[in-house]
Amino acid sequence: MVSAHGRKEELRWRTRGYIAPSVTIYHRDLQLGTGVFIDERAVIFQRKAGGPAKIGNNVCIYRDTILETGEARRPRRAKSSTHLTV
Repeated sequence: MVSAHGRKEELRWRTRGYIAPSVTIYHRDLQLGTGVFIDERAVIFQRKAGGPAKIGNNVCIYRDTILETGEARRPRRAKSSTHLTV
């Protein structure tokens, strides 16, 4: 059961998004949708010659998850309302 405070916090990040301070983003061609939640110690990394990454609206990337793009002719995508975890 989620408390009223928890529901308010979820609503806040759903509208504005949230990226934890411990997140590492090393990507030149990253597109983030609205309301994206990226939890503690997640990594978004682009290899040399790595393609673009598109993270859709309301995507949740949970703690310790690593997203990496390598050589690609088309973008890697996490469609809206996707939840990614280790």
